[in-house]
Amino acid sequence: MGCGSSNASKSKYDPVDDVVSPTEVRDDTATTRRETAASTRQTTQEKRPVTEEIASAEAGAESHARQLNSLSLKLGENVSDSFANVDLPAVISKTNITPKWFFSFYAQLIDGALSGVDDDFTTGMLVEQFIKPRTLREKCRYTACAECAPEAAAQKVECFVAHAWSMPLSQLVGGLQAAVHDNDHPLTEDSPIWLDMLELNPHDSPQISQLMELRQVVSSCEYLLLSLDPSSTVLQRAWPRFAVYEAFSAEIPLYYLRSDVDWACFQEEIYQIDMLQPQAADDPFQSLVANQLVSEWGDSQEDLDSILTTFLLEAAYKHVRKVYEACALENDEKLVAARNCAALMQSVQLLTEAIELRQGALRLAEELYSDSSEKILPDLEGLAELYKCQKDFSEAEQLLLRCKVIKVSTVPACVQTVLNTYGAGGVLRRETL
Repeated sequence: MGCGSSNASKSKYDPVDDVVSPTEVRDDTATTRRETAASTRQTTQEKRPVTEEIASAEAGAESHARQLNSLSLKLGENVSDSFANVDLPAVISKTNITPKWFFSFYAQLIDGALSGVDDDFTTGMLVEQFIKPRTLREKCRYTACAECAPEAAAQKVECFVAHAWSMPLSQLVGGLQAAVHDNDHPLTEDSPIWLDMLELNPHDSPQISQLMELRQVVSSCEYLLLSLDPSSTVLQRAWPRFAVYEAFSAEIPLYYLRSDVDWACFQEEIYQIDMLQPQAADDPFQSLVANQLVSEWGDSQEDLDSILTTFLLEAAYKHVRKVYEACALENDEKLVAARNCAALMQSVQLLTEAIELRQGALRLAEELYSDSSEKILPDLEGLAELYKCQKDFSEAEQLLLRCKVIKVSTVPACVQTVLNTYGAGGVLRRETL
């Protein structure tokens, strides 16, 4: 995440950060909600100062956002009222869970019932081994259990936290802690958050009422947090994918939890989104989600997948951009964020912007390390690949020559003798051209 200071100086979230202001409740019709949100988005954007390296990419990102708005208008024409007759719990958009309570809950578990568990202990294991046994007598959700529920009064949900149940519990807690202490993040330790492990009844089988509850909670909250894990499994699960879909349909801002992920791997996951096809064989919600989306989108599934891909990429770009801007020049995290920004621009075919970002990343890497360090190879090779995409082979060759020189300088002396004898340049020319 960005390099923020303590949470004491963190102000309450004001949703004017490049996103549309959320409404208290979902509009009666998706069309009305869509048209209102599209017009509001254009007048409520706050322009942040940007660094020289990414200034030119802003125009590309705004163009990308306009494409997103255009695609999103289709959603209002497709969403149905198929949930209208589903019975719901009396209170669905309130919670008494906050990060502060959850951190204390986790600490008590580690010191008590879960003492000795390793770092691979997942949120799903927490449900099976702790929450289910504690709520067995009343067969209810944890937050409704008389013996377990927090004593604090329920408040309107501010944040819906979407995560995979295969995610280690320690990583979810660590991500929330980082967000709370990040001044650029809307989450505070007192923000009412919705965590499905505590809010869903673990004794119920997956049912349509649970999807309806997810829909109403997400659409009435202020923002959605998508918790990423290093293996990017969250988008393989139907439940968090449906939460992203609902956030998009209700114009709820999307934020990512965690920065230390492989963003190239995450982009691949984004491009593989298929909302109607199972991506995890053991996913209990897949058929429910697929059936619901078929009823709303019919034969327009490709449009839906394209819309959500754009939505996720736009949020990812904003996320890594903020990290890039927040960190000091000498910080390695700034370099990683610069590379991520470039990769995201390349992924949406904004090659000119991607090249300028890659050039900025290369300058940063040379300042941090040296112009002959192996650590600048990703930037040289990435920039060369972009030049090749633009058919600028002479620029690509010069960069690849630099790569070869750096690689040769780090090999053992006996290998270098062979390269000097036969000529590294000729090898390079044949390999690259």
